[in-house]
Amino acid sequence: MANEIFASPRFKRLYKTKRKRSSEELMKRVDAGINELRNSERPEMIGDRKRGELFGYYSYEISRGHRILYRVERKDGVVSVLLHRVCDHKNVYGED
Repeated sequence: MANEIFASPRFKRLYKTKRKRSSEELMKRVDAGINELRNSERPEMIGDRKRGELFGYYSYEISRGHRILYRVERKDGVVSVLLHRVCDHKNVYGED
């Protein structure tokens, strides 16, 4: 069963900007990462658990310099993946 995927307004904005400015190969990797999160039985095991200000989030590595920041919520047997940001490594953790 596929997980529910929800994108925050920030994620949607960053994704749209990235689509305009990035290579087709990078965007294929972003889309493949989203699909992997959608189809994984345990999406929290795919990414690296964050600490500090980002406690509760996970970071999925798209490439050496790009990440997807996301949360996983489970309720009544339904797994929801909440996509928070997609950007380069140094900006995924700070304000943009």
